[in-house]
Amino acid sequence: MPAVIAIDQDRLGEQGRRIRRAEGIELWRKRLSDGSVAVAIFNRTTLAQRARLLPEDSGLAGPVRVRDLFEDRVLAGGEVAPTVAPHGVVLLRVEPVTAR
Repeated sequence: MPAVIAIDQDRLGEQGRRIRRAEGIELWRKRLSDGSVAVAIFNRTTLAQRARLLPEDSGLAGPVRVRDLFEDRVLAGGEVAPTVAPHGVVLLRVEPVTAR
């Protein structure tokens, strides 16, 4: 999973920070050197849960593209709500979309 390793080894070297916690779901955000953001969604419960990622959670302004790194697929832009397995994690890369 090169995309996951790239987040860990990003040259900006910024540590992830928890940005939200509610009902057993935690969202952590880490800025990356290319202007994108990694968001990890942790499910601390024993049941699968849908977790909403709001546009403001990424800290980016304007349209974004959201990629699930473990599933290697684009989810959507803006607000997404992946299902997180019990005691599981979803790792997303949120990238600004530039106009062409």
